[in-house]
Amino acid sequence: MNTFKLGVVGVGLACLLLVGCSQSTGGSNRPKTIPVKVTVKYKGQPVEGAIVTFKPKSSNGKGASGITDASGVAKLTTFTAGDGCIPGSYEVTIVKYEKSQQSASGGVSEKDYEQAMSQVEESRETPAPKNLLPKKYASPKTSGLTAEVSESQHDFTFELTD
Repeated sequence: MNTFKLGVVGVGLACLLLVGCSQSTGGSNRPKTIPVKVTVKYKGQPVEGAIVTFKPKSSNGKGASGITDASGVAKLTTFTAGDGCIPGSYEVTIVKYEKSQQSASGGVSEKDYEQAMSQVEESRETPAPKNLLPKKYASPKTSGLTAEVSESQHDFTFELTD
């Protein structure tokens, strides 16, 4: 009897794993994405380590984000690394936080990105990391930056000013 129960539990766990794995890979239920490249410059120079976020103007949309490399270029991600954006209208924010650690290559490590994003989302009680870019670009309400992503428009350059 115990062997039978153990077998049923094992089959149940295997089914849960299969369902979980199929959902995490997205399957065909995901909306189509278009690879999007964003270049960020501040005072005429490329900005390395900036977090670029595309916030959908539609309330039922899904946003995308990425981190710029040494040449100021980010490839945006919605579902999986570098997959781009769902076509549509976006408000854009760009921040660059003071980093305590960077990867050996000089770029921003995944750990730094995750830490910065979690700090952005934490309550106001925790002091936010220092933003090294003008404050207006940190909010979709004040950045003035927008993007319309489509098959023909998927490469954006943002020249930030004070």
